[in-house]
Amino acid sequence: MDDFKELPIFRQAYVLCLAVFRATDAPYEAKERPLFDDLRRAALRIGAVIAKGHALREDRPFHRALATALGMSVQVDVLLTVAAEFEYVTGRALTELRPQVNALINELTILVRNRA
Repeated sequence: MDDFKELPIFRQAYVLCLAVFRATDAPYEAKERPLFDDLRRAALRIGAVIAKGHALREDRPFHRALATALGMSVQVDVLLTVAAEFEYVTGRALTELRPQVNALINELTILVRNRA
């Protein structure tokens, strides 16, 4: 697989990133901004780190990239939990994001363990 966009794990991260951006795209109050900025940044970086690791074409750096992406996915989960607690993200967006985050964490966990 030459193109990182063909990696199933990248596509999964990309879909999550788009969902996070859509969920946080509506006008929001100033108090929500720092949390939404961190949430968006973390979601965006997951795919970027996977792509970077894949581009290096070596197993060890790619494994490190997957481990980093796993950590960022957990970060997204934590930030989403806080956003839900304060009702910054509710309803349909939360129902859509939760399973995507959990599925990505599970898939990255499997990939990291299998490459160890």
